[in-house]
Amino acid sequence: MNDINKLALGKRIKNIRVARKDTLETFAKAIQAETSHAIKTTKSNASKWEKGLNIPNDITLKAIADLGNTSVEYLLYGSLDEYAHTLLDNFEIELNEDSSISNAVIPFIINEVKSALFPKYFDKSYSDMVSLENFFDEKKKDALEHWSNPQQIETNILNLLSRSITEDIGDAMPYLYSDRYKDDYSKINSAQGVTSLSDLKRKYLSTLDNYQRSSIDILRYNDEKMINQAIDDLQTLIDKSPTINL
Repeated sequence: MNDINKLALGKRIKNIRVARKDTLETFAKAIQAETSHAIKTTKSNASKWEKGLNIPNDITLKAIADLGNTSVEYLLYGSLDEYAHTLLDNFEIELNEDSSISNAVIPFIINEVKSALFPKYFDKSYSDMVSLENFFDEKKKDALEHWSNPQQIETNILNLLSRSITEDIGDAMPYLYSDRYKDDYSKINSAQGVTSLSDLKRKYLSTLDNYQRSSIDILRYNDEKMINQAIDDLQTLIDKSPTINL
């Protein structure tokens, strides 16, 4: 398990106390009763926990979790999403302290792991703390390998740009093809294009998107003749297009 955010832990403990409508004194007594008086608890103890000054021992944590109808894992790390963000934050600190890793690639490494932890279109690949930690370790290892090869970095960045263009176009499509005024942009109908000019722009953007996705493979080969030919082909496509303000 990673380092515990004492302030966040204290806030979750306080939320439990407030939800129970306990004072610090009555909350301390409830905790002590929950442990069958095996652990002496005072309102001073409870106050220090809530302020993030101390962390309760394991027995007391279990008692507080039971009083709040939650788990010790939630008390310590919050929800799965909160814990995932904590893992990411700690990982970024590790990367910044590692002199063997260029600061220039750290944002790319973090972004790759973050995209895996919080997928945009698919279900998450973890369901509890343990599976999250295992998944995170796997993706962290993959990202480090992915961005440690200098010969691969340029291609990686180009692939990121390619995906970004594709996703941006895909995300914008509903606003071009649906009746936005009914707030129902999930139903796409080509007959509902906002204007004919918008439809024309969309067609050329999609063409460019398809072109750049196929051309990115050419760049992987790092063949100058193939790259120059791809650029010439793209310029030809642009030259043949009607003059419109994209």
